[in-house]
Amino acid sequence: MNDREFEEVRQLLFSVVPIGQYHDVLEALSDIRETSDKQEAIHPDAKAVDRFAQAMKEKMAAARAKGRGGWEQCSPDDLSRMLREHVDKGDPRDVANFCMMLWNNGAAIAKGASK
Repeated sequence: MNDREFEEVRQLLFSVVPIGQYHDVLEALSDIRETSDKQEAIHPDAKAVDRFAQAMKEKMAAARAKGRGGWEQCSPDDLSRMLREHVDKGDPRDVANFCMMLWNNGAAIAKGASK
């Protein structure tokens, strides 16, 4: 929230808030501004990772709703094969989720079969 926006909100609130509550309103506005400033300070990379992680979670939840699961017991070879198959399908969320599975299982991406 920049200074102009802060002042506009302050003026609007003071036009409807009883005089005895000005201090509480100013304190609340300061808290909101501080939170807003902290959020603006977050690097765009971190924001992008957060958005993508949320998309990955939603994709995993949709797969669980279809009865899929068990990646924790999958071999690295099987997960790596499925990862490669999903690269060709084109959904980056699937690719990222297979990478997450391998990483959480402490495994690297297994070498693909030679062509």
